[in-house]
Amino acid sequence: MNRNLVLITLIIFATGALLSGCISINVESKVGRDCKIEYYKISMNMTSYVYDLLQRDAAKKGYSSLRESFYSNISPEYKSHFSYNEIWHGNYVSIIITARDIPPDGKNIVVEKENGNVIYKDYTFDNKNVSSILIMGGAIHYSLEMPGKIIDSNANIVKGNKAEWYITQPVYITTVV
Repeated sequence: MNRNLVLITLIIFATGALLSGCISINVESKVGRDCKIEYYKISMNMTSYVYDLLQRDAAKKGYSSLRESFYSNISPEYKSHFSYNEIWHGNYVSIIITARDIPPDGKNIVVEKENGNVIYKDYTFDNKNVSSILIMGGAIHYSLEMPGKIIDSNANIVKGNKAEWYITQPVYITTVV
């Protein structure tokens, strides 16, 4: 994959978050024992104003839609692993991007085995991005399911093999396999 799902989605929503701040983000991720990302879903809820800003940005880059802009950044061999949906509720829109059975890119999302443990790190929401989103009034919720019991994490809540963040720092998790 020439770009990671998270990097791609970050491009889509970061502009809107920085320009207007009216955005909330929900991430759900599930990792397999083979260190592949079995499931990754990101939901971005925003006002129509933020959506229009993102759409204009995509148009400036030569795309007819946000959907076209999103899919243009995915390697052909992985396009069938992704879905992109927009759901409108009056003056609000949710963009929901889902990926299944994708390898981590090793840069923004790292999943590796070390000493018999699976280690998951997601740097998409690094301190700079988190600060920008939160300062502008945005919210981020991140949930993760690992293939075994989590033994170390900076999550706000850990229960067995599941963890949740209300993000204020990069995501880091370790689990026994």
